Amino acid sequence: MSHTLATKTFYLFLLLLGASFAVSKAQPANFDEFSLYNGGKHWDGWSQVTRIFAFGASYTATGFNWKNGVQPSAGNPLGNPSSYKGHTATNGPNFVMYLTTKYNKSPIQTYDFAVSGSPVPGMVRQVEKEFVPYYTGKGKLNPGWTPSQTLFAIFVGINDLDSWSKGISHRDDVFKQYSGAIDSLYSAGARNFVIYTVPPLDRAPEFISRQMAKRTAIDDYNGRIADMLKTLSAKYSDATFWKLNMYAIFQQVLDDPSQFPQTKDILDTSTNCAYYAHHWLKLPSMDYKDPSCKYPVNQYAWLNGRHVTYPLHDLLAKITVDALEA
Repeated sequence: MSHTLATKTFYLFLLLLGASFAVSKAQPANFDEFSLYNGGKHWDGWSQVTRIFAFGASYTATGFNWKNGVQPSAGNPLGNPSSYKGHTATNGPNFVMYLTTKYNKSPIQTYDFAVSGSPVPGMVRQVEKEFVPYYTGKGKLNPGWTPSQTLFAIFVGINDLDSWSKGISHRDDVFKQYSGAIDSLYSAGARNFVIYTVPPLDRAPEFISRQMAKRTAIDDYNGRIADMLKTLSAKYSDATFWKLNMYAIFQQVLDDPSQFPQTKDILDTSTNCAYYAHHWLKLPSMDYKDPSCKYPVNQYAWLNGRHVTYPLHDLLAKITVDALEA
């Protein structure tokens, strides 16, 4: 090979290598967004789901009044209330609503027992004092759900992190209660579970000054979820468990929201506007722009100190369905 040809070949190699590197950099990183534990025999697939029962805190809550409100029906899949306004922590629908009405492949009726501010013990009460007595067996509100066409979603833990410094015995007790709630659901007939980890609150405006301490607590909590699911999936071999890695999913958005259609319009991923944070339950529209804020509310990733806006919930619902269909 001549010196000139060798030189041209070398530069062509560098050009191709650079192009390959540029392409690889542009792709979203593989953050292990979801994990499947078991492929139980009682799962007919996302397209066959007819009911969702959800439990947790503010990221999950829709304001559903299970005791005195209108129950879900074919024409009213979320039952009550009639609007997200004043009830979700997103200034729009949350991921439970998106699962029910946007990414559903079949008519779904959703019963959302989540209550804002709930730690794990609060979620346990939702399961054992509300769902089990009234929506299973001969419970007077039981809609007649079947295990293979019903999904159970649990997203809890953000409020528990505030007490994580109490020590290992406290943390062990929290997860004993968490696991016990899933035991109760399984005993009531539940077979398909989606469990959400805690998101990257170490990057939330409220916690940025305590970033390392919050990250340590989050890592411990999310690690315990993984350990719990390994144990439960071995214990209940006919059940299906999915873990949705919210930390990884939201990290990708906070690093580069433009890579997802649902979050491509977000321009601020590190702060929130004070007006939206103080009036988030009463903002007039999903894309409201207050004069005191740099951007409309839906162009911020953070609605307030610890809650994200609805575009991230839209993405979370989409990735949940990706997991269920994988």
